[in-house]
Amino acid sequence: MLDDERNEERDELTEETVDVQEDIVEETEVVSETDNEDPEVDPEDDEESDEDEAEDSGDDEEYDEADEEEEEEEVEEDPLLTTFSVIDLPEYRKMEKRVPSSVFYPNLLRVMVILGIAAVALSFIFPLPYVLIGFAGCAVLSIVILMALRGFLADRAYKKMMKRDPSDTRRDYGFYENYLRNKGKYSNMRIPYRDVIQCIETDENFYLRCRGLRAVMILQKKNCSEELSAFVKGKFGSR
Repeated sequence: MLDDERNEERDELTEETVDVQEDIVEETEVVSETDNEDPEVDPEDDEESDEDEAEDSGDDEEYDEADEEEEEEEVEEDPLLTTFSVIDLPEYRKMEKRVPSSVFYPNLLRVMVILGIAAVALSFIFPLPYVLIGFAGCAVLSIVILMALRGFLADRAYKKMMKRDPSDTRRDYGFYENYLRNKGKYSNMRIPYRDVIQCIETDENFYLRCRGLRAVMILQKKNCSEELSAFVKGKFGSR
């Protein structure tokens, strides 16, 4: 009897094992079939993605148009009036006589700084009144000497400028609505009219001094049209 019961239990376990194996095989087949199937794509998602791509391309076109507009704005319009000047040594000497700030004042400032440093140093050795008297005397003497050497200083400044390139003597000027442009062989400056602080007129030239610039612009009247001369007088004559 015991053997029969054991045999029956063994047969039942065997049947259960077979059933479990069959269930596992069926589940594996179902999973493999679902993996091989292509995922369904919602047509609405396709439309949304197409719309996004269209919007992106539209944005790119807008950026391109904005870049083109900026490039167009950077293109400078033609000047209203133009002229040129040839700066040789005689012209430079005339400028130095009429506009002391070009050569005389910078050299005078340099000398005064040196005298000031010397006076401060001597004040620790000699009485202050004697130092001040000596400083005043040296300052007056320096002014007299520099006045006598103005021609020499102008020649030296011009030679220093020409040392870079002797052919760099021409300046082209373009006058626009709100600014002027000064072009040389090695320079290209855009100067707003508000930065022109002084206009000195002679029989031959206009001299324009600008804020923040040591250089003086020379406009030779022989190269200026009547319209340009009237424009310069009206724009800068009162400064």
